[in-house]
Amino acid sequence: MRPTFLLGSGISIPAGLSNVRHLTEVVLSGDGLRLDGQGIWYDDACDRQQELSAGASSTKLQEILLLLDWLKDQASIRFKDELGSAPTYEDLAYLAGQIYNDHYGNFENPAIRPFVR
Repeated sequence: MRPTFLLGSGISIPAGLSNVRHLTEVVLSGDGLRLDGQGIWYDDACDRQQELSAGASSTKLQEILLLLDWLKDQASIRFKDELGSAPTYEDLAYLAGQIYNDHYGNFENPAIRPFVR
């Protein structure tokens, strides 16, 4: 029988990799992110062949950051009574995915529409 290890995301911290809290800060800051011509986001360290004009990329980034900030505010209500807890990029991605799926009819979630309104 071969051993199996179940490890959480904190296992990367001793290796000097970012923790969830830091990754959330990076995502919410939008620093260094650029949108390529195919709608894929990259940080400044990545090579990319096609890039939208800086203005178009910047406008889209500002719209996304506005949405993420709103989602963070809404999710913070859920965590306000739990000391040390705050929404992470994973929570925000989950909420955004739920809104997307409901909007496009992929998965109807009756709790989402009142949440968005």
